[in-house]
Amino acid sequence: MIANQQTLREYLDYNPSTGIFIWKKATSNRVRAGDEAGSNRDGYISINIFGKRYKAHRIALFLEKGEWPESEVDHINGITDDNRASNLRSVSLSENSKNSKRYSTNTSGVTGVYWFKPQNKWKASIKSEGNQIHLGYADSFEEACVLRSKGEIKYGFHANHGRES
Repeated sequence: MIANQQTLREYLDYNPSTGIFIWKKATSNRVRAGDEAGSNRDGYISINIFGKRYKAHRIALFLEKGEWPESEVDHINGITDDNRASNLRSVSLSENSKNSKRYSTNTSGVTGVYWFKPQNKWKASIKSEGNQIHLGYADSFEEACVLRSKGEIKYGFHANHGRES
């Protein structure tokens, strides 16, 4: 059963300014009215209600917009447990990937820029709509970063993409 807005509002109080959910009613011996709702197991807050687990960011958008997000919910600032209404937006999978944080395996410090040994140059690339796009080679790291920045603008990436969160 997918919870409806009325039921969620009956059991949960959502503060859009803080992103925090508070139980209005007890739902079990472990959940009491006034307790903060949800737990963080994988970087995202999840809330169990009526035997079903919901991501808090999806509930927040549902309560704010009146309908369940069709696809992805983007945490604009990249902080996945920040469920303030101003930090959430409903986006496609492709749009969501254009606002992802820098991978921990990145060695240059800039997403899409790396030393390409066969050419003995810095290489800039970007992945958009599932396609890996070569942006160019550069003699300096700074030049490669400029190529990458121009690519992010051209392909519509979010300003936070590739930054640390």
